[in-house]
Amino acid sequence: MLHAHPRLLGVLVRIYALTKGIRVSFNAHHIVIKKSGVEILLGKSNLAYSRDVIANFEFYCNSTSDIRKDFSKPNYHNILGFSDFQIHTPGLPESMGTLEQYCDFLRLKPGDTVLDLGSYSGLSSIIFNQHVGPTGTVIAIEADPINTNSNDINFKKAKEVLGFSPLLVKKVIWHEETVLEFAAESNLGSAVKALLPRSKVPGVHVPTVTLSKLVFEFNLKSVDAIKADIEGAEYWAFSDKIFFSEFHPKIIFEPADEQSQYTKGSQIIALLESYGYKCTKIKQIGSPLPLIFCE
Repeated sequence: MLHAHPRLLGVLVRIYALTKGIRVSFNAHHIVIKKSGVEILLGKSNLAYSRDVIANFEFYCNSTSDIRKDFSKPNYHNILGFSDFQIHTPGLPESMGTLEQYCDFLRLKPGDTVLDLGSYSGLSSIIFNQHVGPTGTVIAIEADPINTNSNDINFKKAKEVLGFSPLLVKKVIWHEETVLEFAAESNLGSAVKALLPRSKVPGVHVPTVTLSKLVFEFNLKSVDAIKADIEGAEYWAFSDKIFFSEFHPKIIFEPADEQSQYTKGSQIIALLESYGYKCTKIKQIGSPLPLIFCE
């Protein structure tokens, strides 16, 4: 795997960038991705994200109104389209374009209950909470410790500014209760380590929780919507037949790159169809991967 050979990957990234009219350089602390005088900074440990940033340079530039696009470490950012307060992100910012796609298809309304599987910085959960209001419930599930720190910061600010905030569960969503090694990238692609091809990513041991257990622990009477961006763990998270025998929420998810049989979008769609869902592929803003909407 190229991920195990960062020097070779760095050379290939530079070559790929040149085909897009972009220059990539490396200094002591940053990967510098530059086009037309604008720079995006990534951390040296996030080389795996550089190709995506190169391919979608304008998308990431336009995610924030920050003059300096420093996404190399946890920091506050002015997210374009979200003006209530600055959002603390572990690394790359989330785009409001994608979050608006989630909301358009999930059709959230006041009082709804939403499960945000893989909440990253927590911005998606905050947006969902704005739609469902103080009478609704949003539960964010995130396992990466640096990501959960951003959730804590942003949810506290949401409580101060908006008067309400999502709930946070610091666990891996899975099909059984156990402990898994989790690749803590402190970025958009953090995942269960066994599902991640980047073998050198540091791992932490994190407890898991099932959808059924979440319903029980929070005494949920209904679940109206699920957003899942959990880097290949969707099949296992959705293998909770007990949950789906009682609830039929609208679901939107992003399938991971097809690394194995069970991370393929087709396998996840087949599983959900066995529960009676109809699934539709949607072109995702700023990503070659589709979104899958199921209802």
